Amino acid sequence: MAADKDISDKYGITHILNLGNYGKNHFPDTITYRNVMCDDNVDVKVLPKFPVSFKFIDEGRAKGCVFIHCNAGVSKAATLICILIYLSHLFISF
Repeated sequence: MAADKDISDKYGITHILNLGNYGKNHFPDTITYRNVMCDDNVDVKVLPKFPVSFKFIDEGRAKGCVFIHCNAGVSKAATLICILIYLSHLFISF
């Protein structure tokens, strides 16, 4: 999806958060990117990555639509989104 301009346009994606170590910024002229380096393994500490990620998501949501993904699409993006939803229900701002 992050590499498909037609889909990005269809869903109005204006920002992409790459959680990984080899994400490519395919459309830097039309989409704002934030690359947060994170390996895909169980030992990686994701908690320190949250503040910068949440800030980017908030800024992106204020201007459009944010797509969040990681290398394997299994854990980091889903974890970040779940924590973001949980914290927003507790009315915690970033």
